[in-house]
Amino acid sequence: MVVIKTFLMKFIIFSGIINRTLSDENINVLEKTGHQSFLQLLIGSDETIPKQLIGKIEEFIAPTSKNSTNDLCRNHSDIYIDGLRNGIPWAYRMLDSSAKLEAGILVGNLFSIGNFDECIGVTDVQTDLGPFSGKHCLAKLTWENDTFMSTRRFIALPGVQNSVTLQWGFCIPSTCRAEDLVAGLSAILHHDVTIDVSELNCHTNKEKEFRAIDWVTIAVFVFFGLIVVLSTSYDLLKKDSRREILIAFSLYTNGMKLLVTQPSADTLPCLHGIRFLSIWWVVLGHRYMISMDVPAINQLIAYSYVKEWSSILIVNSVLAVDTFLLLSGLLVTYVWLRNMEGHQEKCFNVPLFYLHRYIRLTPPLAVMVLLQLSLIDHLGTGPLWDKNNHLLTEMCMENWWSALLYVQNYVSGDRMCVAHSWYLSVDMQLFWISPLILWPMLKWPRKLNLLLLGALVAGGIVCSFTVTYVNRFPAGVLAGVGPEWEDKNKYEYVTTHTRCTPWIIGLSLGYILHNTKNKVRLTELQVCGGWLLAAVGFLGALYGLLPFQQPDYVYDALESSLYNCLHRAIWSVSVGWIIFACVKGYGGPVNKILSWGAFHPFSRLTYCIYLVHYPFMSYRQSTTRTPVYLNNINTMSQSLSDMVFSILLAALMSLVFEIPAITIKRILLQKDKTQLNGKTDMSRVVSKRSIEEGTINQEFKAQDR
Repeated sequence: MVVIKTFLMKFIIFSGIINRTLSDENINVLEKTGHQSFLQLLIGSDETIPKQLIGKIEEFIAPTSKNSTNDLCRNHSDIYIDGLRNGIPWAYRMLDSSAKLEAGILVGNLFSIGNFDECIGVTDVQTDLGPFSGKHCLAKLTWENDTFMSTRRFIALPGVQNSVTLQWGFCIPSTCRAEDLVAGLSAILHHDVTIDVSELNCHTNKEKEFRAIDWVTIAVFVFFGLIVVLSTSYDLLKKDSRREILIAFSLYTNGMKLLVTQPSADTLPCLHGIRFLSIWWVVLGHRYMISMDVPAINQLIAYSYVKEWSSILIVNSVLAVDTFLLLSGLLVTYVWLRNMEGHQEKCFNVPLFYLHRYIRLTPPLAVMVLLQLSLIDHLGTGPLWDKNNHLLTEMCMENWWSALLYVQNYVSGDRMCVAHSWYLSVDMQLFWISPLILWPMLKWPRKLNLLLLGALVAGGIVCSFTVTYVNRFPAGVLAGVGPEWEDKNKYEYVTTHTRCTPWIIGLSLGYILHNTKNKVRLTELQVCGGWLLAAVGFLGALYGLLPFQQPDYVYDALESSLYNCLHRAIWSVSVGWIIFACVKGYGGPVNKILSWGAFHPFSRLTYCIYLVHYPFMSYRQSTTRTPVYLNNINTMSQSLSDMVFSILLAALMSLVFEIPAITIKRILLQKDKTQLNGKTDMSRVVSKRSIEEGTINQEFKAQDR
């Protein structure tokens, strides 16, 4: 009884003050009748309140409007209303689980989801017209040009329109459709309110049917599970004279490879720490980014957060991507030149060079694509689940092939399958063109090579500047909404020609490291100057973003373009100095930290962490039942748990798919010793090498032992 009374009171306040649905005459009636009227209404008497008003209240509870053509829905809604008047428990639960007007709208509490599980927990309500259950629908109510609800009171950011959307959860009979709820709400709400209810945002307790692709996915995972069990058993039971290919899927052997903490003699140990810290930075940045879309009672703090100087380290975490591109370019050059040294006359097998790379990257990515196409749909529920997950699955149905061919950043830039894998497309495309740059390094003199690399770096900077300037893209990060931000993501953020500069700087660093094998002698002043310039570069690249994040910033195409094209290059050069100093003996405590053995196992997992972390965070977001409270402590703790779970999932992915694929590839390709011009094919040399040696996923993967 108290629940119903509270709901009705809040609804009338909402309707009278914010929505202006009720006429002044009806509001005056409410003021006069007071508590007695509510009590009489709840026990079934409607004598003291106009029937017109009662109808409006009932229409807000369930779709009883004549505007709906669904007779069964209207009749079941009437039964639901009668159940409330007669005090039937299931009806109380449906009303109790429906949303009420929440406090804090002016600070961004725009989600009133209700109680999802309580609603769908109402099942098999028997009536003369047939049974029904509770159906939870999330409706979007958008106020246009409303002075009280104006978003200008909320967010002073470019691209935000003078409107605001509340999302309310309604528990209605399962025989009602989304359009029935729209028809009912349209009959009572103000004409300035746009109502949007999608069937994807409506849920019952009915389980989803398994499709053919789901059964195929289950069969694939069962098959690999059996292979892992058999391989591990063989490995443990037959300790002597084991065939290597039969233990490729052994959890024991692969686990031992994964947990090695001692660096091999031909690696760059400091890269382990840089890789792991960078992937953690990526996870942290994505957690804050996702928090901007999670229902929160203080959502506006997310928009004000991006303009604070203390937040720039999080907001600008996108620079971690440039670190990985730098590492990729570095290792391609450094390892390829080392492998080819003294063998210039040998034939470099470019197709096999590409094949190694493709086999290395694709199995874990294919697993993520297959999961998004199928089983993920069955792993979660919630008021936001189907809407969010349906879009991701739909994009994978359309563009799975472009993800596996590493071309989706150009082919499907705004509808990418496993969207965060755009980086893999960029990196693979740069790898495809690498022989055009690597081969001259063997043939040309050093000065000419340095001139070529310098010209390529300059070309990358000019390309980024031109794209930003011509399209008038903003330089900020997460600072607004609107088509200019969507276009920036599609045509500048994920495209290879605008992101290549750090990779080319990495190529240059690898070339320099290869040609300075002996310890470089630097004076103390030079070392201090290098570290000082690197520190200035880090701060400039990070905090140069701050002016563009301010709500009062007036767009300037030249300023935005200069920052956009220079900050990635400056950041990459600064990271490059750290690597150079650590490798050449001038890293001091920084080198000791980055080369710490504990980083090595985690570094080997970075590729799989990269693949699994974002889907895991999306899962957490899509299963949200209630608004959260946003602050740094809560978000940081969530990012820590994100990282822990991502490491666990990545370890499973690596042990079952990644390491076995690398092992099988190495075994099969090393046996293929073709003869070209009477000499051993250089592909044998290439196939031996590991991640640190640059022929396979240089920026993420661990040693291929």
